[in-house]
Amino acid sequence: SFFLEQGGYLGMMRLLAIPDRPTAVLCADDVLAFGGMRAAHELGFEVPGDLAIVGFNDIRLAELAHPALTSVRVHMHELGVRSAELLLEEIDQGKPLQRHVIVKHELVIRYSCGAKPIGTLTT
Repeated sequence: SFFLEQGGYLGMMRLLAIPDRPTAVLCADDVLAFGGMRAAHELGFEVPGDLAIVGFNDIRLAELAHPALTSVRVHMHELGVRSAELLLEEIDQGKPLQRHVIVKHELVIRYSCGAKPIGTLTT
């Protein structure tokens, strides 16, 4: 249940309670970021004024959130295909293979990070 909105809410409540609280948070998932945004709001913090929040996955709701959520967009189809290819190669070789693979991803800049939305940065 950690990767649910409630997990992001509870995690952000803990982060914002520490004396040297962060000014920016990268969440492992957009849904966690939504929970974090709710916690920040309940505690009186402005997103992005007091706290910048960035999600991961760029689900459709990210652009509909208030403020719109900056997110890292991962091409999941490519990730799945590449993972399957590597697994089949390991099975064929009969041993684990060490590989470093980078799957295309993009930073979609919206208002939650405090920057003026400029579109998508591709890596």
